[in-house]
Amino acid sequence: MADYCLVADIIRELPSITIGADTKPSTTEVDQFCSDITADMDARMRAVGILTPVTDAEALKVLEPIAINGVKAKVIRANVEGKQDTAVIYETLYQDAMKRIEQRPSIIRETDTPGQPEGSSREDEDIQFTRTGVEW
Repeated sequence: MADYCLVADIIRELPSITIGADTKPSTTEVDQFCSDITADMDARMRAVGILTPVTDAEALKVLEPIAINGVKAKVIRANVEGKQDTAVIYETLYQDAMKRIEQRPSIIRETDTPGQPEGSSREDEDIQFTRTGVEW
């Protein structure tokens, strides 16, 4: 299973926190955070019918920053010098994005028709047009 973000992404996104073999958190710990967030995302997406792991390039562009925010929250919490209020901000961004995906799986699901629930179709002929005072 490939993670939706990598340690290099986190190092790039958090330049003020040193991440290495002997730091807190270590490179190994951050790699585990990436795997943990990916597993959480996959479980939540599977619960709403999204096939995982997601491999569609466009969907991955949506998932990567979400995963990065989740991991950044974990890294800041694990870092002794990290600002815990900043961790809360990243955790909120992560949770809010995942809630949006859970509420509207079509954001990620490849087989949905844009703007319509999966499996629905509508023909213009199906729409009755009447113009009365009550209906208009």
